[in-house]
Amino acid sequence: MNILLVEDDPAAARLIEELFRDMGDMSVALRWVDRIGTALDVLREGSVDAVLLDLMLPDSAGLETVHRVVTAFPAVPVVVLTTLNDMKIGISAVKAGAQDYLFKGEVDGPQLTRTLHYATERKRILGQLAESEERYRTIFESTGTAMALLERDLTIAMVNREFERTLRYTPDAVEGKKKWTELVISDDVDAVRHYHEMRSENPATPLAPYECRARDRDGFIHSFIASLSPVLPPDRSVLSLVDVTVMRKLEKREREYLRNQKFLASSAMKFTELPAAESIFNQIGEDIHTLLHDSLVLVLPYDDESRTFRITSISGWKKQKLQRMEAVGKILEGTVLRLSPLIRRKCLKGTVERIRNPSSITEGSLPAALKMLFDSCKPACDVHVVGFSREGELSGCALIVTTKGSPVRNSQVVKTYLGQAVNALRRRLAETELTFTRGRLQYLLGNVPALVYAAEIQDDGSLLYTYMSEILGQFMGYEPQNVLFDKQFWNKKIHPDDREEFVREALPALYERGHIATEYRMKQKSGLYVWVYDGMKLVRDAPDRPRGVVGAWIDITERKRMEDALMIKHSALESLHVPFILTDMELRIAYLNDAALTMWGYTGTEEVIGKVFSDFIGPSTRFKKIVARLTEDGGWRGEVRGTKKDDSHFEAHMTINRVKDNPDLPCYVAAFYDLTELKQAQRELKKLRGLLERKVSVR
Repeated sequence: MNILLVEDDPAAARLIEELFRDMGDMSVALRWVDRIGTALDVLREGSVDAVLLDLMLPDSAGLETVHRVVTAFPAVPVVVLTTLNDMKIGISAVKAGAQDYLFKGEVDGPQLTRTLHYATERKRILGQLAESEERYRTIFESTGTAMALLERDLTIAMVNREFERTLRYTPDAVEGKKKWTELVISDDVDAVRHYHEMRSENPATPLAPYECRARDRDGFIHSFIASLSPVLPPDRSVLSLVDVTVMRKLEKREREYLRNQKFLASSAMKFTELPAAESIFNQIGEDIHTLLHDSLVLVLPYDDESRTFRITSISGWKKQKLQRMEAVGKILEGTVLRLSPLIRRKCLKGTVERIRNPSSITEGSLPAALKMLFDSCKPACDVHVVGFSREGELSGCALIVTTKGSPVRNSQVVKTYLGQAVNALRRRLAETELTFTRGRLQYLLGNVPALVYAAEIQDDGSLLYTYMSEILGQFMGYEPQNVLFDKQFWNKKIHPDDREEFVREALPALYERGHIATEYRMKQKSGLYVWVYDGMKLVRDAPDRPRGVVGAWIDITERKRMEDALMIKHSALESLHVPFILTDMELRIAYLNDAALTMWGYTGTEEVIGKVFSDFIGPSTRFKKIVARLTEDGGWRGEVRGTKKDDSHFEAHMTINRVKDNPDLPCYVAAFYDLTELKQAQRELKKLRGLLERKVSVR
């Protein structure tokens, strides 16, 4: 033990030191100071286990000395040193917080050591008790349960803050002044008193909590589950109260709710198989009538196209009173209504709404049969409306006729039920639309000459197909299920030359523009290549990252073959030395080869294409005869005179015929043979012959 001796008398201090030294107790270390200020500094170092304190010091005297030490360091035990004449001061020091006192000059070593040990142990025990008391006081005050400390006669000795908050009594109003039974309502007092008597007689016997009702300061009645626990001293007990007022109200509502569960469960089962929309509307009418007894329910589905409501079913005709109205009901079925904006707003709420003026239901006047129905029910009935709505969209509504003044019960159940019904309606309509859309899509995909696909772009730029339409078999001879998610299909089937071009040129363009159209070759199952026109669009995810592509293939193999054939034919025509011209049926020039350009003296086809053939052939009377013969016989041949670009003329033999092997592309083809030199030679020969004949005749 580290003992601090606070003594201003050196002789008394040496005496204490000698007592410890004579004891030979090596477990005690003594430190001596002669001022209270110095003692407080030493105590702040935290190494002192107990203090031997003289009350008369130069800088402090009397009980003030004890107060200064105890207040500053309450955890350190203090033993006061006093004289026989100051016994009352020693007792007062103990009351002030010291653990014990000793008389100077009358104490020996064993007594001094024992007193210090007892003082230290007593201080430790008192500290633990104080800590325990504080902890349990904190628990008592901080718990969320209302608690009260009761005497044996049920007098309230102490309450916590939750008790005050729940029953609205302040501690001053009840502690020591009221008994617990004074707060309990009279109907429960006997049971409560009997319970507490049993607890008092047999404190060790465990008893289950009891339930009672108590009235707070404002007169409101609370329901509590109370439990009682004995405490020390045994004539006291702790009462714990759990407020179950809200729970009891909820239980009451729960019982009412459970009564409707069978109905809601059975109605949900009816909608599970999704009957036709008309059957769902009929079922809604029957079920609302079941929920709202003695009611008449008219169900009106909504036609979005015409924006009207049509009465399809009427439920709840009462045989005794409304039997004569069955004829009216038959007339009403099929009646089309255009609801007023006010009623439409009420319908969109999705709850049962009262209609104060039935004539306001429609935009115009009520249909005669409906007016007859409402007039016959007046004044003993009220009219309500409830809409079948979801997310601001109406599927229909119901007009409900009930007894005058009777509240519409089960409105929440009606709302829940209508939620199920509307979901079933939406699902049925969505499934119908989906079936139609799926069928139309399948029809389109199966009949359009294009293969629709979806694919993911892999790291190497190749495509991993995740969807392909059934037409793949016609394209390449493979079934879609044998191709999908095959990472090597695209790499193996695309022509190697086309693959490099696609990765090098088409793929960057796709990332840049978001869509491209490209052509490449794909190997069929038979080993032959087929040309495809691929129009693809890039698909991005939410952060705008490329996620894949969707596109369509069109088989252009035949077109490619035709293009190649046309190129060959074009090359062949261009290589011909015979002038060759194509015209449409109005004899406008559509094509001519280089030999024809040369014959007419033109350098480019753009100077000739689109012009009428008559601009190049004369005279006009001759051209009209050619046209007449073409119209009659479909062909003509003979000599013509042509006009060149420089207005010079040439003579040629022309053969022109209508092309008949392609009725979808009517045109004329004309071929020329230049007779200019021949005609010139003939004219020269004719001249020579004339000269020769004249010379012969002269001779």
